[in-house]
Amino acid sequence: NSNEKELWIRSISGSKQFTGGVFDANSLQTEVEYLTQKEIFDLGFVYSTPKVIGKEWRVVIVGHEIISMSQYMDCGEPSTSSKVTISVKTFANKWMEKHKMMFPESYVLDICEFGDDYKVVEVNNLLTSGWYDCDVRLIVDSITKHVCDTSQEWGYR
Repeated sequence: NSNEKELWIRSISGSKQFTGGVFDANSLQTEVEYLTQKEIFDLGFVYSTPKVIGKEWRVVIVGHEIISMSQYMDCGEPSTSSKVTISVKTFANKWMEKHKMMFPESYVLDICEFGDDYKVVEVNNLLTSGWYDCDVRLIVDSITKHVCDTSQEWGYR
């Protein structure tokens, strides 16, 4: 029934056993049956009414510096592009600087268009997240340099 209420539901676990999404009662029941069949019982969840968002971008941060960015969604549909507007870059830089002490030195940040503004969707692990159309060579080189520099700071060779 198209009049059924829908919820956006997401696991608070970083394991991605349940990635979440927008569910009506029937699709949520199907998902719960799947998780039960797989014996996945210990997941916590967050939920909200669904929101309409525009484009989404992945921001790769290494050593507290933005290394590369890529669009990965447009209105809920996969859509990758390495072209990112100045306003998205500015938002990402300001957010990263403001929250620098709250997060590790390296991670990925997902940003979305929400109305006339940008919002953070989530923060994820750098090495277990997709990089879409980001510059992979630049990311790997930056990780390598950061690890070498950090190792030297800690007295390792």
